[in-house]
Amino acid sequence: MGTDRAEFSISAPAKVNLTLEVLSDRPDGFHELRSILQSLAFCDTLTFRSDASAHVSFDADSGEFDWRRSLVSKAAELLYHTTGCTKGARISIKKRIPLSSGLGGDSSCALAVLLGLNRLWQLGLSRPDIHNLAASLGSDVPYFLYRGTALVSGKGEIMTPLPGIRPTPVLLIFPKVEVPERKTASLYAALSRSDYTDGSATDALSVRIKNHEGVRAADIVNVFENVAPACYRGIGEYMKRVREAGADAVHLCGAGPTLFSMAETRLEAEALLKKLSDCGIRCILTETATSSPVE
Repeated sequence: MGTDRAEFSISAPAKVNLTLEVLSDRPDGFHELRSILQSLAFCDTLTFRSDASAHVSFDADSGEFDWRRSLVSKAAELLYHTTGCTKGARISIKKRIPLSSGLGGDSSCALAVLLGLNRLWQLGLSRPDIHNLAASLGSDVPYFLYRGTALVSGKGEIMTPLPGIRPTPVLLIFPKVEVPERKTASLYAALSRSDYTDGSATDALSVRIKNHEGVRAADIVNVFENVAPACYRGIGEYMKRVREAGADAVHLCGAGPTLFSMAETRLEAEALLKKLSDCGIRCILTETATSSPVE
């Protein structure tokens, strides 16, 4: 790493949940989860520069992004508190992942801040150290240390890396629907015990991935799809239009409201992208990404 005066960038990828099952309530107020997460090539980019001040400053190319309310500021504060470091930094964020979209953008950026400041300030924190700090920021933040394909359990903080799936086209669809405050809490509150499952769908897909058998449309499940139409008024109509445009299946990204559809070939995905775009529906074509080394 050499000097703390270096300038470098770290990507912060989006993710989708190939499966998301709630197994039970936990005594700590969270939920016991079983999920398979998959990172995408679609990402934000954070650029780190040293600064003579003793604080971290942020700037972003999105006027909607408020770093003060984001996990990125909490990540920087956590490092100051944990390590006693008194150095400064300037972090520029090229924001592409929409806010509160279900794609994990804020968690991914927070993990990138931990990694970037650890490198910039030469703190020497190990991967287990970073994992533990990430878990204190949020249940899904540790995943972005691993990326690629991973089995998630517990309240979301226990990661088991899985073999990477082949690069697969993924169409992201951004419905124009009203997003409630504390949307994830609202979705959890809307679930009933009848929505809880035993994790078998996740286990079955995990076996397929380990056997390099690929992901089928029928393998993808998300418990929040049971309650999303009640929380995001109009999202059911968007899902219908995506299927009518030719998608084999369409699913909710995490807690939504973004939708995604996986295609067998890029040609099929591009055809679906054109049909939906011609109807005025905002879409982005990306693909699944394998795990990549992060420092």
